[in-house]
Amino acid sequence: MDLDAFRQMVAKYPNGFLGRYGLGNRLLQVGGNLEEAAEHLGVAVKLDPLHVASHLALARAWVGLGKRRE
Repeated sequence: MDLDAFRQMVAKYPNGFLGRYGLGNRLLQVGGNLEEAAEHLGVAVKLDPLHVASHLALARAWVGLGKRRE
C-alpha cells in the first residue's frame, strides 16, 4: 500500500492498529518523516503491545531520531 492509502485508513480508523502500524512502517521504508513514523508506531504499540514488529519498527524510528528510550 502507498502512504496515502495508509493515511486514509488512519483518518477513518484512528484507533485501528493496522493503519497505524502500516503507516509508520511505510514511512520508515520510504525514508519519510521519522517523527511521524514514531508517533504512529507508538500508538500501534499501545493498541497491540504483543505485536513484536511494531516494537522493532518503533525502535528503528527512535534510532533514526537519535533517541535511546521513551
